[in-house]
Amino acid sequence: QYYNGVVHAREMATIIREPHNRYDSNAIRVDNMAGHQVGHIKANPFARALAPLADDPSPAIRLEVTFMQPHNMYDVDAIMTISGLPQYAGAIRQYLLSY
Repeated sequence: QYYNGVVHAREMATIIREPHNRYDSNAIRVDNMAGHQVGHIKANPFARALAPLADDPSPAIRLEVTFMQPHNMYDVDAIMTISGLPQYAGAIRQYLLSY
């Protein structure tokens, strides 16, 4: 799928859950800071693992996009920082390691 939005190295992005996406109920859309869609987080294993965290109101999820090794215009390496209450850090870490 082609989207009009673009991201640049070190630009922050917004992630938006799309639980009613007709192709994937775990879909997570990625928008640039101007609010234009730039793509989706890869379905497996990433969106499948991150969807429950995105749906949970306790952690705030921030996505920072970096073009460390762009594979092609549809596949970009990114860094994701998950921040939230410290008492949940261990459980979230264990959950993510299970993927």
